[in-house]
Amino acid sequence: MTARVREDRVLFCRIAYMREYKGLQIYNGEVHDKPKNGGKFVQKHGWGGEMYNFKPYNGKCYGYIEATSMTINLKRIDPNAKDGEKISGVTIVWCARTKDGVKIVGWYKNATVYKDFRYESKDIPKERREDFKRDIKEVDKKWLKGRVYYGGYCVVADEKDCVLLPELDRTITIKCREKEWMGKSNVWYAEKKKGFVRKVLEYIKNYKPKKASESSSERAKSGGIHRQYDVAKRVRIENEAMERAKEHFKNLGYEVIDVSKNDKGWDFDVSKDGEELYVEVKGLSGENVNIELTPNEYEKMKDNKDKYRIFVLTNADKKKGDYYIFSYEINGKLIDEKKKVELTIEERTGARCRESL
Repeated sequence: MTARVREDRVLFCRIAYMREYKGLQIYNGEVHDKPKNGGKFVQKHGWGGEMYNFKPYNGKCYGYIEATSMTINLKRIDPNAKDGEKISGVTIVWCARTKDGVKIVGWYKNATVYKDFRYESKDIPKERREDFKRDIKEVDKKWLKGRVYYGGYCVVADEKDCVLLPELDRTITIKCREKEWMGKSNVWYAEKKKGFVRKVLEYIKNYKPKKASESSSERAKSGGIHRQYDVAKRVRIENEAMERAKEHFKNLGYEVIDVSKNDKGWDFDVSKDGEELYVEVKGLSGENVNIELTPNEYEKMKDNKDKYRIFVLTNADKKKGDYYIFSYEINGKLIDEKKKVELTIEERTGARCRESL
């Protein structure tokens, strides 16, 4: 049964930006889902209480928000609510700052919101506390010393009522620092923006996520993207693709500089005899050439059409994976001229590129 979405109980919560909100995803000492654009605590410590907001525990998701005085004003969510320590039936709209403004990243429907944050061990699932402890120990061991309270939350909802939007679907902007819109506080009650609230709730009501059971063959036929959620395997695939791309261009006499950590919108600066290329690398576990570009990558590709290349390694977890090198053509498609493969661009906030039928 679909959870009811009440128009009179809605709360907007701004958190740090993450891809999956299922922990820092640390592999070989490297953080693969680092919180970005958070508050001072996140910037200083490299983690935040929201980092597990979308990992379910025993069928429920537990949400954290850095709120003033660590309390939520339940009467502002619903003035008619009875006095108490919690209120139910609330739609929580999670949002985070990106380079293009504050965007909605997901929501909880029919959530319970607590006035005061829950930090007692008895209130927090053991696995959640262990997850927090493990991640914090890796990146902020000094903070952990002597502390026993971590993994706290102020919102809880059934897993089936929680939706995290794929990055390309994070398109709805929330205005900030304007009268009656979200201000400095990370909690926004939106009392005077009922029209906007109705539009958001309508979007939530009509949103249809991809089914997790959709087979890879069905995804290939529809042009869908297969996402690799095994962190260790994803890292191996990414590393293999980067090594193959670097090797390819070096063998052609290019100087190759890794700029993947610089947020340029591509992975390698490649140059030879005055020629300069910007190479973005994509590794795929399968053989279907369907890739996604982040908003930043897509924007940089459009800004540097003549120089931008996309190196795609298929079957990257196998030693004999094949590779393609795509360039942007004037007809708005991506072309590998040598192998005569063409990708159609489906423009969204970023871009989805799939093999033309």
